[in-house]
Amino acid sequence: SATVKGVILSIDSPGGTTVGGESIYEEVRKLAADKPVVAEVGTLAASAGYMIASAADHIVARKTSIVGSIGVLIQYPDVSGLMDKLGIKLEEVKSSPLKAAPSPFKPTNDDERAMVRKLILDSYDWFVGIVAERRKMTREQAQALADGSIFTGRQALANHLVDAVGGEPEAINWLATKGVDSKLKVVEWKDTEGHGLLFSRSMTKAVANALGLPDAGGDIIHELGADRLFLDGLVSVWHP
Repeated sequence: SATVKGVILSIDSPGGTTVGGESIYEEVRKLAADKPVVAEVGTLAASAGYMIASAADHIVARKTSIVGSIGVLIQYPDVSGLMDKLGIKLEEVKSSPLKAAPSPFKPTNDDERAMVRKLILDSYDWFVGIVAERRKMTREQAQALADGSIFTGRQALANHLVDAVGGEPEAINWLATKGVDSKLKVVEWKDTEGHGLLFSRSMTKAVANALGLPDAGGDIIHELGADRLFLDGLVSVWHP
């Protein structure tokens, strides 16, 4: 919209799917090509949350915000022991040894683990490249910070992961340096549909119906956080 002169991107996120972070990152960069964008970090901007923050032209964080956790993760359970106790045996026919690996129904072998590691390292390499480019670091400097560590806002400032310590007033002050009138009203935009990276409210209702639950079941799933309940695949996320 031509009436929007600048954007404050409020971030309070531990991350999520790597592809979700990538998609939002790309959209923020498109937006920043047209309008100045500043990221304001609340409690947390970790992993894919930080990936998104790095897409902004300027990053502001509180002194005690949690910032960082630069990296990529994939987790999968091994329920083979439980299946043995229950007397359940899995039979499968597949086209090649690595198809459908890793599987929760059997321990991961060395070849499967190596395949997953290659997947992780390729996405990690891309993530580190983004940090180096956006934060104007050498690749070696970015890599040193990309060991999964988390930092306070003050530490992040010292490590050049953010540009300033503060909140919305500091974000507005930065926009003013880009020609945006500091007296303009800040209008908060909210997604009334509540789309997550994976599921909208209508989709969670469909899932509930497929499980034999009423529409209200979909509302409950949505409010609990469908992205967390149904998360599958490569993630860039931090959790204590």
